[in-house]
Amino acid sequence: MTFSEPVPSFPWTYDQLQRYAVLRLLVEELERPLRVLDVGGAAADRVGTGFWLPAAEILAGTGADITVADVSDCRLPGFIKASGTDLPFADASFDVVSAFDVLEHVPKAERPAFLAELGRIASRAVLVSCPTKSPGVERAEALLNAEILRQYGIEHGMLVEHRTFGLPIEEDVGAALEGAGLTAVSFG
Repeated sequence: MTFSEPVPSFPWTYDQLQRYAVLRLLVEELERPLRVLDVGGAAADRVGTGFWLPAAEILAGTGADITVADVSDCRLPGFIKASGTDLPFADASFDVVSAFDVLEHVPKAERPAFLAELGRIASRAVLVSCPTKSPGVERAEALLNAEILRQYGIEHGMLVEHRTFGLPIEEDVGAALEGAGLTAVSFG
């Protein structure tokens, strides 16, 4: 599959597709064999009865060996239950390590260790994508959560975690990555 072809029918949201498209584009440029670890990548399916692994879907056909690590109880092939701050892998055991929409769910004090752990096990690249603290993002999340509360009578659990742990500050993320010996590049 290339991105000039139609995307197969699976339970993506647009923001998931956009994030994982960046991973796909990077993977397509790297030499094989290639090992990829997606940390925090077990996503609840749309019906809420199970999980699916976005990295496995988007990287299908690339020839990359894909592993997903998450704290969830998932029993899909290629999945391992593990915390992103203590991953059971040797140094530099993956070419590419990704963590999409995960950092904002990690307690603030643990974020530098989380990012350092990603850097420890990656040999070529670490991709991190997360909402960062800004008045616009905080306002958008508050409006979204208020609408969910109005329509369904509950708060969105992920948005509650964003408030509880605080959204990452872009400069702090860059400093933590550089402190782990990585080069931080920000876009978007």
